[in-house]
Amino acid sequence: MRTMLCALALAAIAPHAFAADDKPKFGKDDYLPNALANVQSLERFAALAKTKATDEKVKELATELAAEAKTCRDKFVEIVKDSKSSIVVGLEKKRQSALAALALKTGADFDRDYIDQVIYDLQQSCEWNKKGVEDGHDGLKKIATDQ
Repeated sequence: MRTMLCALALAAIAPHAFAADDKPKFGKDDYLPNALANVQSLERFAALAKTKATDEKVKELATELAAEAKTCRDKFVEIVKDSKSSIVVGLEKKRQSALAALALKTGADFDRDYIDQVIYDLQQSCEWNKKGVEDGHDGLKKIATDQ
């Protein structure tokens, strides 16, 4: 959890990493599917980085983020099951394309672009979590109290 919080702090100090039109669009009942999508993205990109990153610190970050993202994903899935609703699992097209493009990169280019993606995903997560707190989303309360 400490790594995830550190990464969230990194995302907070790097606001230039995504364009204004990439900011999440909030609507009723959007929190859970979008928060889950961000966690799944972190997990998938981390899995790739664990094998392709060249810098050991990047590999360490990827390993820790993958584990933490899996824990968060499992909690979100549990909340979905408890609420007797359903959510489509998997990466949306934009992130699938980004993952495919990243997989083609090597060396320092891969490491840099992976970190940029982590920052993007964490910024998105911060936005959704802020919205979840403002709306008093029960799922977010459950995750927060489980820590």
